[in-house]
Amino acid sequence: MTLGDAAPFPPTRQSLVERIGHADSVERRAAFDELIGAYRPVMVAYVQRRWQLDRSDAEDTTQSFLLRLWEKEVLAAFEPARARFRTFLRTCLDRHVLNHRREAAALRRGGSSTHLPLDDVRIGDGLDVHAARLADETSIEADAAFREELARELLTQAARRLHEELHQRDRAVVYEVWRRYDLEPEAGVRYAAIAEALSLPVSQVTNHLHAARRRLRALVLAELERVCASDAEFRADAHELFGVRPS
Repeated sequence: MTLGDAAPFPPTRQSLVERIGHADSVERRAAFDELIGAYRPVMVAYVQRRWQLDRSDAEDTTQSFLLRLWEKEVLAAFEPARARFRTFLRTCLDRHVLNHRREAAALRRGGSSTHLPLDDVRIGDGLDVHAARLADETSIEADAAFREELARELLTQAARRLHEELHQRDRAVVYEVWRRYDLEPEAGVRYAAIAEALSLPVSQVTNHLHAARRRLRALVLAELERVCASDAEFRADAHELFGVRPS
């Protein structure tokens, strides 16, 4: 799946991260639910991959983490000047997993454990080196894994919306061109083969592919902007995740 050439950035708007700090509880809850709706699949995939859990355990771990985020108002501790929001969220998630591991280890020993604060790294004794490294917010591998899952989820959601939009507008052929060339290409696929299969001139295949890519970029960037804490973070992530720079 490709985003193609750089596209203009969408206009800056208040992010979901900012709205979570709203004084109105209804607005705050709505923003939290929307933000988690965007990040939850990323967290599940990341926990499953990074901590080597099966899908069911990864989903349960993520759900317990989300409940703690809301109940303890952990997101209120986020400081944009210190880290990107996704790094903060990933670090809190890793610490949550570590807390569960500490509890399990303590139960096996017949004792109790002290929780690590989600928003402050304090790695205590008794953690294996691998687990401690995973909880470190400077872990390059952990950040890379979370970043990859976020990029994959943003593209997946954008592709789904692209499919819905184009079919609603009776432009399914545009989506089909893009699907055959970018999303699910066969080995050695060529414009001419797609044109023949869809009874289109080659020039139209080119136009459809260009239109689909531009719309996909817009959808991806719009979703990314929603889940970033600031315009600067959004622009940095757009370049880092998708190679898109401000025009």
